[in-house]
Amino acid sequence: MIDFFIRLKDERKRLKFNQTVFGELGGVSIDAQSDYETGKRFPDARYLTAIAAAGADVCYILTGTRTPTIPATTSPDESALLDAYRAADEAGRAALLITAKAMARKP
Repeated sequence: MIDFFIRLKDERKRLKFNQTVFGELGGVSIDAQSDYETGKRFPDARYLTAIAAAGADVCYILTGTRTPTIPATTSPDESALLDAYRAADEAGRAALLITAKAMARKP
């Protein structure tokens, strides 16, 4: 958790919020926000949920790994295929890939 406060500040800046506004989005004072960003205190789940709703990548803040995103242009069918792939076991994923590659070939 040593880099937590650095990533929290980075994420706030990525979203172009100052400490006051970001703290308000998270339901805390500017003093609390400042304490979170300097490592003096750690926020609770309510705060993290609130900033996630404002667009913060909480997975990145906590772990340093960005949450993969699906482009906004993804159709419902594409999302369903991705969900099916993710839910499948190793053999199912292999079969889906083979099928998709075969169907994508142009005659």
